[in-house]
Amino acid sequence: MKIRGHNRCFICGEGGLNLDFEVFEGEARAYFKIDDRFQGFEGITHGGIISSILAECMGVLVSSLNGKFLGREICAEFLKVMPVNENYEVVARLLEIDGNRVVCEGYIRNRNGEIAARGKGVFVLI
Repeated sequence: MKIRGHNRCFICGEGGLNLDFEVFEGEARAYFKIDDRFQGFEGITHGGIISSILAECMGVLVSSLNGKFLGREICAEFLKVMPVNENYEVVARLLEIDGNRVVCEGYIRNRNGEIAARGKGVFVLI
């Protein structure tokens, strides 16, 4: 699923990482590989890229509820090194909807099924 009108998005757009998200029953997910253009230290995915992927996955999920939203707060926790040129999965789940406030959690899993990064986001539907 691509957020409508965001074909230039850095994470899901054609000119960026081009992640293609699936949304189903309160969950969003995508499978991806980061090439070495997006490394921080040599061979290691940059933390800003990791945070952006988590935020985008949660944002796609929130977008599926209403279409328009604002991110209020996003935080990420880095648990394992994420080497470039390896396969990963990002998943986001809804935790709470209270009026126009939506809370999500997300994580990135490596090829061994270990959680390499996780995050939480608070969004406002507009």
